[in-house]
Amino acid sequence: MPPTPGPAAVAPDGVPPALDELTSLARQLLGSAAALGSIVRADTPQWLASAPDSAPVDQDLPAHAVWTAPTVFCQQVVATGAPLLVPDTRELADDAAVPSDALVDLHTRAYCGVPLTGAAGEVVGVLCAVETAPRSWTAADVRALTQLAVLASSELAARQRGAESAVSQRRAENATGHAQLLLRLSEALADTATVADVAREVSVAAAETLGVPWSYVGLLDGRAPVVRFVPVPGRDGDEDPAWQSVPLGDADPAGWVGVHGEPIFFEDAAALLARHPGTWSPEDGPVAYEATAHLPLSVGGRQIGVLSLVFDRVRRWTAQDKAAKLALARYTAQALDRALLLADRVSVARTLQRAMMTDLPEPDHLHVAARYVPASGSDQVGGDWYDAFLTPDGATELAIGDVTGHDIVAAATMGQLRSILRGYGVDRDEVPSQTLRRLDRAMTALRIDTLATVLLARVEQTDSDERAGLRRLRWSSAGHPPPVLVHDDGRTEVLWRAADPLLGLGTEPARHDHVVALPPGSTLVLYTDGLVERRREDLDAAIAALAAQLGRLHHLPLDELLDEVVATADQGGDDDVVVLAVRLHPEDRPTP
Repeated sequence: MPPTPGPAAVAPDGVPPALDELTSLARQLLGSAAALGSIVRADTPQWLASAPDSAPVDQDLPAHAVWTAPTVFCQQVVATGAPLLVPDTRELADDAAVPSDALVDLHTRAYCGVPLTGAAGEVVGVLCAVETAPRSWTAADVRALTQLAVLASSELAARQRGAESAVSQRRAENATGHAQLLLRLSEALADTATVADVAREVSVAAAETLGVPWSYVGLLDGRAPVVRFVPVPGRDGDEDPAWQSVPLGDADPAGWVGVHGEPIFFEDAAALLARHPGTWSPEDGPVAYEATAHLPLSVGGRQIGVLSLVFDRVRRWTAQDKAAKLALARYTAQALDRALLLADRVSVARTLQRAMMTDLPEPDHLHVAARYVPASGSDQVGGDWYDAFLTPDGATELAIGDVTGHDIVAAATMGQLRSILRGYGVDRDEVPSQTLRRLDRAMTALRIDTLATVLLARVEQTDSDERAGLRRLRWSSAGHPPPVLVHDDGRTEVLWRAADPLLGLGTEPARHDHVVALPPGSTLVLYTDGLVERRREDLDAAIAALAAQLGRLHHLPLDELLDEVVATADQGGDDDVVVLAVRLHPEDRPTP
């Protein structure tokens, strides 16, 4: 085959306007140096090519040009009807079947092409992206180019059927809007985490790309025969209970779609009310409307909701209009399904976390209180935990810990350690360091492969202490932050002691106990590092700041004090916050 000549005469009437726009959009979507749309002209072997403002920078390629023969790559796409990816054309330089063609003449080194089809499904051309340097084309590149090729093929088919040029232009504009919608939605919905996020982003994207004034995302309610609409944060009227749900059935179009799972389109309010006279009229509903579309939200053959699109004027629905709205529904359904799965996961995780936090004991003249604030991550659970219980010898055991991780796996591991430690705590009368040694050995024997910090403490009282109205704190720390003791006059002590190594290292290090007197009226505060650790902030300084804050709040009831402490913590952090505190009331007067 002789080399393919370069661009020749300009043929402005040969290329549909939509192909110009879609090649430009293809270049933007793929970030390529150039994009070309080529179609076979039926009466000659010539091909028409479209490359608006997307030719390689070192070539003077006109907006519309005629090749006497297509490139060898385009020929292969037309012959096979399948996409063709060429990461580096230089790798084919020694192939006798591949001549030096127009792409090489244009200094192009990578090619990605997909077929264009006509009204009968026949291959009539190629939409391709090209690069001036080698490129490894991805599946996402092929999908984006294929979606645009589908739109371009629709335009070509319309021309084959003899549509008027004005109609063709409108369809091209709609096709471009459809492609922009897909791109806009893929970006907007990628980071949605809740159904409210999905409803908000769909409303914004539909308004910006499709001119839809109001979009309503409805969920099928498994507990009642209704479609419940998700309020869009900040949108007027969405919080009104009167408009938040419609019954399943024929009374309302959204309810009908919820039952039958098929889309319905109305050109004006009269057409809607003729079919569903029991629904809201433009005068008494949430908004004054004309045209509407009601689309099923389905994933994997399972319907999860309904998307209602509401317009403020009459609309003549075309096939392309409907295709764009159905594409919006598909993207919405996928994002909504992901958000619902995440909500279920969070619900299960929170239930697991709450189940592991047992009720706190109420020993005489001691007030025990705790707070747990999950990290801002998706699971809303993690490895931080606390526990408090009474031992057979009358002591009050306090435990707080932090297992590595911030997900359900960390929570499950935390549950194992907490259960073992609780069992050991009531198993025998021993000092905290011995209990932590046994827990460390159990982790090795049971192959609990994790690292954890734990502070185990006992509030105990001998006979002589009881006569003196005192109690003592005996504790052992496995790498955990130090407790803070707040005296009844507001003076604070950070109980700095050398912390022993973390649990889970597999070395069974020596562990030590520490003892301090707890005066009547004092408050002991234990916490996890999520309360004090901050980026670019010294940990010792943060602990000192916590102690100062506790001193300022010492006069508050214990529950109010803990509420103030966690309220001022970094709520957007990536670590859980746990606080466990005990206040020692004087024993020579009744317990408050």
